[in-house]
Amino acid sequence: MRNTLIIIFSISILIFISCSSPNEETDMSFNKIIKGTVSDSISTMPIDSVEIILKSLTSSAYSHGPVYTDSSGKYRIDVGSGSGQDLYLHFLKMGYHAKQLFISQFLLNKDSTILNIRMIKK
Repeated sequence: MRNTLIIIFSISILIFISCSSPNEETDMSFNKIIKGTVSDSISTMPIDSVEIILKSLTSSAYSHGPVYTDSSGKYRIDVGSGSGQDLYLHFLKMGYHAKQLFISQFLLNKDSTILNIRMIKK
């Protein structure tokens, strides 16, 4: 009887651990995407190779990127598990003023958010 209880208890713990451990497939279904185009503020031409980093104000451990804009100025960044934190995007390109954009939870209510950015030349 005692051995049976120990076995049942052990199986219960294993089931609990396997259910509570992170699963990449499950986590991916909750990821949020931010995408858009980065362009020059005067000419409105797309800017390629802009470095974009996603960071958290509250957790120095959370950082994602960098990702870079393509030749059409388009970018796409996966917010991932940081969607519950105070986040900001940092845009960097030589010859342009750096830009930081704070991301509110309102913007992350959808699976995908479009943020088009205009950068100012130095």
